[in-house]
Amino acid sequence: MIKPDLIIISPVSVDYPIWRGWIKKYNNFFEKVCFVWSETHRGLDVRGFVEGDLKDVKNIEYIYTTQWTPGKGDWANICMQEALKKSHANSFLLLHQDLLIKNDKLLPTILQDEQNQLISFFEGVRGCTRFCPAFFLIHKDIYSQTSQDFSAGQVMWEGQLTSVDHLGKISVELLQIYPQFKTLSDFGFLEPDDYEHIKGLAGCYHLLLEGKTPKQVVEIYPRFAVLNRQILACGEKIHPNWANLIQKIAELL
Repeated sequence: MIKPDLIIISPVSVDYPIWRGWIKKYNNFFEKVCFVWSETHRGLDVRGFVEGDLKDVKNIEYIYTTQWTPGKGDWANICMQEALKKSHANSFLLLHQDLLIKNDKLLPTILQDEQNQLISFFEGVRGCTRFCPAFFLIHKDIYSQTSQDFSAGQVMWEGQLTSVDHLGKISVELLQIYPQFKTLSDFGFLEPDDYEHIKGLAGCYHLLLEGKTPKQVVEIYPRFAVLNRQILACGEKIHPNWANLIQKIAELL
């Protein structure tokens, strides 16, 4: 079985209770959990609450990035480089906390495949197909052959210079380097039954921090109300600054 390091990147202003419950259950599948805190400029700071709740997860290491400020550099690339300095396993899994893994067999099944060096799933972003950074498992021997640049930017895609989101540049490189990759669907795992990527989740919470009402945010993203009802039902502690808002959002269903 592969035992990679897990890399998590999180804004300090947002808590993910469902993910906290998941990592308490599955942390032993990883050599180390490299948890990178980012985006320190939004006012609310949940670090003490989250780290206190995860105190029994003994293989977690918190990484505090101070290099990035809005408009200066690429936050995702900075966070990835900082995380990889602390990662010593042969493989790493980059996982977003807004990826809800619903099937308990998904992670054990994926990690049993010791032959494959790259497992992810595709997501079309800004006109360019890329491996999705919400679930990106790769062996470092393959990763070392890429530019190792997670930044958003521009790449040549199908003969045209195309703007890509984070991981887009590496995705284009990997399609040439390692065409025998596998996707989650190759193992029989499909969205939304087995996993669900809640795109824009942090953005929804940031809209609330910026003064939008729960109703306004749910009108923009109706799935947000369903998710917050799931948060209330998951049994994990909720940060006191978010508790009332999450209750109000869930009631909008």
